[in-house]
Amino acid sequence: MKILRTTLITSLGAILLVATAHAEHGRYQTANVLDATAANQGYVGAAWLMRTADGIRGSIMTNSSSAGDPYTLWIVVFNNPEACVNGCDGSDLGNADVGGSVFNGGGAVVAANGALKKNGKPAGGGVVNIDFSIPAHPLPDGLFLLVGDPNGLYDGNGYDAEIHLVIDRHPKPAPGMSWIPDLTTTNFPGAGPATNDSFAVFVPCPDESCLDSVL
Repeated sequence: MKILRTTLITSLGAILLVATAHAEHGRYQTANVLDATAANQGYVGAAWLMRTADGIRGSIMTNSSSAGDPYTLWIVVFNNPEACVNGCDGSDLGNADVGGSVFNGGGAVVAANGALKKNGKPAGGGVVNIDFSIPAHPLPDGLFLLVGDPNGLYDGNGYDAEIHLVIDRHPKPAPGMSWIPDLTTTNFPGAGPATNDSFAVFVPCPDESCLDSVL
């Protein structure tokens, strides 16, 4: 029995070593989050990505312009950023060679940030933290695709795509209205038009280490 147990342990150890040798550790990348509102407050938070060839996961953590309202995260993927002619902005999404895609990456009801006015009343600002995961394959049926390629992040393209994260602010729904449109869509939300609140940009990472935000 002891011989069998030793053999089993040895075999399992060999399997684990092989699995570890083939595991992809990925590449870590960070970016500043910038204010997208007319207030133009500069840096308002930070975001990070963990890239592998087969997908991307990460988090965005930022101050927001209000508390208690619904906010959404939008993933903007430029699969072939070398084909961008305007620095990979909204106008490049219409170029099929870019392989651009904009889709919902999550939503949150924003918490108050605790800041107070001189009179002791809440200042009105908030904070939002959203985690996300983007597998490199076609988008799931039913996920809100705002514009572009339904294939999302292309297979094997986790290192070479340029990724933008955009946080949208939505007006608070009126009593009795569903919050679903304002936490999962952005084009025609239930309580009125959504507006860009903040954003982060991640440049491609084809090498062994990733460059941080250039903004």
